[in-house]
Amino acid sequence: MLAVAYGIIVDYSLHYFDMASSNSTSDAQKWFNDIGRTIIDLRKKSGMTQEDLAGKAELDRSFLSEIENGKKNFSISILRKLAQALDVKMSVLLGEK
Repeated sequence: MLAVAYGIIVDYSLHYFDMASSNSTSDAQKWFNDIGRTIIDLRKKSGMTQEDLAGKAELDRSFLSEIENGKKNFSISILRKLAQALDVKMSVLLGEK
């Protein structure tokens, strides 16, 4: 499961960051904004506050807030922690339905 999830992340990352390297940083920013909105939606559906999710994911609440608002870039390991805390696959955070 993790190998598949990492494969999806690599595919998405390459797609968005190839576009970003061609002077389209707004596309890369859109990717982070979309993930942030997905995290907010899943967190609220789970009945969690930012504090709750941050605690489960072992993140600082302010860092989580910046991720949710698309203001902070983050690593795959952070995405993994958030997916585990939300009890979803990482691919769901990337927009897979």
